[in-house]
Amino acid sequence: MTKVGIFGSGQLARMMALAVRPFGIEVICAGNKNDCASDVATVVEVDMSCEKSINNFLDKVDYATFETENIETEHLLNKENIYPPVSVLHIGQNRLNEKKYFNGNNMVTAPYKAVNSLQDLQNAVSEIGIPCILKTCCGGYDGKGQFVLKDSSYIEDAWNELGDQGQLILEGFVDFDYEVSLIGVRARDGQKLFYPLTENVHIDGILHTSTVPSKAQNLQIQTEEYMGNFLDKLNYVGVMTIEFFVKTNKNGIAERIIANEMAPRVHNSGHWTIDGATSSQFENHIRAVAGLPLGDVSYNKSVMVNCIGSMPDLQKTLKLPNIKYHSYQKEPRSKRKVGHINLVGEQTISQNLDKILGIIK
Repeated sequence: MTKVGIFGSGQLARMMALAVRPFGIEVICAGNKNDCASDVATVVEVDMSCEKSINNFLDKVDYATFETENIETEHLLNKENIYPPVSVLHIGQNRLNEKKYFNGNNMVTAPYKAVNSLQDLQNAVSEIGIPCILKTCCGGYDGKGQFVLKDSSYIEDAWNELGDQGQLILEGFVDFDYEVSLIGVRARDGQKLFYPLTENVHIDGILHTSTVPSKAQNLQIQTEEYMGNFLDKLNYVGVMTIEFFVKTNKNGIAERIIANEMAPRVHNSGHWTIDGATSSQFENHIRAVAGLPLGDVSYNKSVMVNCIGSMPDLQKTLKLPNIKYHSYQKEPRSKRKVGHINLVGEQTISQNLDKILGIIK
């Protein structure tokens, strides 16, 4: 039996384990035994600061991968059979490195400046202008580790809030109409497949809905070229996600994209693929990692709705036809992603999306 190790044992690891259970692949996660992947995979505790502990974990599996880029990598470099390459995490872990890498690959980004002191911040605000947003370079997600500057009088407040959290980056605001993400997968032999551009809506910095196809279908080829070059240069194996801001013309047609962030892993905006695509992002990631042929990425029109804080009432939700209910088995908590709902097909979406949004509220 093939054994795949995952560094992390949260909901992404859980969904990867569920996706390849029919293949007879055993998934072993490095994490905490009470994490939500523990009901579908073996979870073992691994000290990421200890090379011996990491080696013991890797000895238990044939291949290894990640559910998050925010892990210690010191003792992972030069280890065999870890996909994607650990070196890629250094790009995804640091927003400044990420922006530089995008620019180096002919991808337009928001204006940005590195910030290491209050004086740096003041100079950066003067150059980039207001409004802008101060972010931690490492860590931070779902709106955390960020301070929006709408007035220069708040510069010291921003520094006081984030200045002790390591290197920072100041980004200028981008004039855009909506956000999309591209999810692609690359196999060891270089084969690449791409899911359709997914249109994302956020509330309070947290992903709320993802819809396919997006209104930016005309940019599919361009974004695939960007990501394809990216994947090949990095000798990447597995799923990658890049988020883009989209600017439309006066007729509402998408005409320009600005690269925002990348994730060297499966991604929240791809959860619709579990029910809306022939092979989900989770299945294809493990296929790539384990050296298996990639699965078909053909799709149906789909909408994913995140459940934040708590899951909607199961009885009310399942009374609606063709609703796919995915609970991560997490304890309810404010601003916590605890599950998602998938709606697949034009009729299901038109009849039930508003009802689902009403139940979730």
